[in-house]
Amino acid sequence: MRRIWIAAVTAIVCLSFLGSTRNANAQLVNGDFEAGAYVFDGNGADSLVALSTAITGWTTVNAELAVITQPNTFSILAESGTKHLDLTGYHDSGPYAGITQTVNTVAGRNYSLSFYIGSQTGNVSIDVTTGLTTATYTNSSGGAGPVWQQFTHNFTATGATFIQFLGTATSSGNYIGLDNITLAGDFTPARSTPEPGSLALLVGIAVAAQGVRRKNRHCAR
Repeated sequence: MRRIWIAAVTAIVCLSFLGSTRNANAQLVNGDFEAGAYVFDGNGADSLVALSTAITGWTTVNAELAVITQPNTFSILAESGTKHLDLTGYHDSGPYAGITQTVNTVAGRNYSLSFYIGSQTGNVSIDVTTGLTTATYTNSSGGAGPVWQQFTHNFTATGATFIQFLGTATSSGNYIGLDNITLAGDFTPARSTPEPGSLALLVGIAVAAQGVRRKNRHCAR
């Protein structure tokens, strides 16, 4: 009976950690856009309509955008790797496109979202949304190339976080670059208590096992 008692107690201890391991760690996926089901045209671009999931881990929203690879006829270099996004796409007018992804962040923990905005001429702006909060970031260092500028968006998670990048303005009218998105922070799932029903069941087993053990001792006498 001692073995039954030990097994029951062990099960209770294991269950207390179940909530912390039920959801696997999840971090931001494919922030450099290198992975995807792309079909590039002769210009070195793939035009994706809104709600496309061709970019691994992301959903396009609001309007058409272009994934640009290297080499391309636009003489545009990615900030990281060989691919990046142009949120003006081929339509080159507002409304501009965006991308979304939901990340399994942990409530109460702080995160830092880093990304690069590309500008060819003049100012280029992108709205960044994390959860219910939106902030606008503007690259005003445009020049031939394009010129990439890094920005950091900090936030405190309230649970899983909806992340969106949405092009909002461009002086040139035909280019809003986005590349090399990273998310830093603690993704270790928070420990949670076992479900009341499961805990009660295991406690009952443990109590019953202890009762059998005492009864056997009494009979042995």
